[in-house]
Amino acid sequence: MRILAAALALFLLLAVGPPAAAEDSAATAARDRAECSAGKANGCYNLGVDYDDGDGVPKDEAKGAEFYAKACDGGSAKACYNLAIDYDGGTGVAKDEARGAVLYTKACDGGHAAACTNLAIDYDFGTGVRKDESRAAGLYGKGCDGGDFKACYNLGIDYGTGAGVAKDLTRAANLYAKACDGQDANGCNNLAVAYDNGEGVAKDEARAAGLYAKACDGGNFNGCFNLGIDYDEGTGVARDEAHAATLYAKACDGGHASSCTNLAIDYDEGTGVTADKPRAEGLFHKACDGGNAKACARIGAPAPK
Repeated sequence: MRILAAALALFLLLAVGPPAAAEDSAATAARDRAECSAGKANGCYNLGVDYDDGDGVPKDEAKGAEFYAKACDGGSAKACYNLAIDYDGGTGVAKDEARGAVLYTKACDGGHAAACTNLAIDYDFGTGVRKDESRAAGLYGKGCDGGDFKACYNLGIDYGTGAGVAKDLTRAANLYAKACDGQDANGCNNLAVAYDNGEGVAKDEARAAGLYAKACDGGNFNGCFNLGIDYDEGTGVARDEAHAATLYAKACDGGHASSCTNLAIDYDEGTGVTADKPRAEGLFHKACDGGNAKACARIGAPAPK
């Protein structure tokens, strides 16, 4: 069975262009401080980043948060976003997810697409706000329209499952396609599954295999696993059990338990690799520890709960 990727949240600080050269970093921080003192919100934001990174000033996340707050009050949406991340994680400030949600709202209203996505995640899980999947879907839409491809992917999940919106597999596939075009590996994997199953798109196993490869190359281990199955079965590609084993190994090294199980079976049976019973045993244990019930059964261990 092919594996869909689950909804994903990424909370990242923004960068301000390329890092300054070491000898210039103190001067850059001094300039940022002067601009902040002159009432320029972007200067305060940049100074917050300086303190967060210890670039030209001693690293001080509390001061970073202080300057993000000043910049946010001055109308900088990206500063509101970074400050929200600080409150979500308790970085430089006391952890306060409700305050984080308020700041994501302000940043989202200011046109910051990733803030809309993170606020949607808050509403999806009831983090700092009352759980509201319908509102989450609307915010994912806003984030997606603003160019955040993680939002497109998450909204695709909503349309695929009917969470907060009417279930619409065609709409889900279109959103996965948009995310994949934006180099979101999860979107590529889920679009591939749609082509494999003919859900929302015409069934096309060869196209699915190409998308699994793109997902795998982008770091999505479900994509590597799914492509491994294609090579094992000759689905959409020429059958190649050795290449399948290579794909399972890549995903297993990344912690993908089902791939460890399939690779263990390959070593146990000598499929695509030279048979190696001890290595198979170790891989079964690794997969079982990772929560794969099939692997646990092979070594007689209790099934994961």
